[in-house]
Amino acid sequence: MKKLLVILFALLPIMASAVITLGDVTTSGKQYTVEVLMKKNKPYYYCIPCPSNEGGTHEIWLKPDKVAKFRTALFEAKAKFKEWKQVAQDNNVGEFEKEMPVKFPNVKYAWGHGDLFFCDAPFKLIFCRSKEGVNFAALVTHVTSDTNRFVDEKFMFSFYSEREFDSWLEVLSSKNIEKVMLENADYDTSTDKRTVDDNLFH
Repeated sequence: MKKLLVILFALLPIMASAVITLGDVTTSGKQYTVEVLMKKNKPYYYCIPCPSNEGGTHEIWLKPDKVAKFRTALFEAKAKFKEWKQVAQDNNVGEFEKEMPVKFPNVKYAWGHGDLFFCDAPFKLIFCRSKEGVNFAALVTHVTSDTNRFVDEKFMFSFYSEREFDSWLEVLSSKNIEKVMLENADYDTSTDKRTVDDNLFH
């Protein structure tokens, strides 16, 4: 895949940001907790853990103004997955892989142990069918750098059913976000903090 510019934000100044739990999403049959990174009692990033065997931080971060676009893309992805899966089953298609025509907005990828790397880029959506006839949609990007040979990260979420898409759509819905924000209106921002680079909030 195309190599992307990767930025390691300055470590200073560092600030502690309050974190609120938004809900759980499902990918590849496993649940992951979506958190809201807060600043001045307002959401600044929605953080979704990405499956990884590397340990440390491995997440995508959505700005509030990107959530609706990301969610719309998920709606389209769910519909396309359902359609392509049915066509593949009806035509007894063998092993198959093809990019699906769904455009996702740029998201921020965050990964690392201690110091974090960040990169902004869109996902690609790939329809996959195994030789055993198992269908899934892979939301994927591959992050590398021309200037840092240690940067070689793959971010991928695999959706094996429409229900897995639904879990994301429900958690990222404006209704759920408003509900969680209302429930946490009196949230004590002095607790449950997460240390992040203050430059991310500019």
